[in-house]
Amino acid sequence: MHIVQKLLIELSGDTMEKFLTFTEYINKNMNTPNEEDYIEMIYRLQDQKITNSLLSSKLNVKPSSITKMINKLICKKLILNECIGEIKLSEEGKKLGERCIRRHIIIESFLKNIGIKNNLLLHTEVIEHTIDDEITDRIDLLNDIFEKNFFLKDYFK
Repeated sequence: MHIVQKLLIELSGDTMEKFLTFTEYINKNMNTPNEEDYIEMIYRLQDQKITNSLLSSKLNVKPSSITKMINKLICKKLILNECIGEIKLSEEGKKLGERCIRRHIIIESFLKNIGIKNNLLLHTEVIEHTIDDEITDRIDLLNDIFEKNFFLKDYFK
């Protein structure tokens, strides 16, 4: 029996997890990719005064989009509401920002380790919003293996 036939038999059984579309899997996440991008950028800029115009220029979006997203993030308690004219992360927002940056760095490092050069930022952005902390941790372990066994990178040239 071929591997595909075995897989189809397994998938037709009652033990299979409930299948969802890609969008449904993403929507099960607490935050959207856009929300995470905003939080990640605010976290990167947190050592300076962050205004709507600064964030707008860094994310390459219209100021009106910034205002709309900031209001959503305030409702989710990821941004403080009491800072007039300035955008600051709440403690929960800081934790999420740190996780987003960590995940970004780990994915980017992994892609470099396997020899990806073209569209590195694009691939990093697409992947980082579709994986959870467990997968991030496993990829981080792989990055450690690459660093300790640098000859492995030769396989990906």
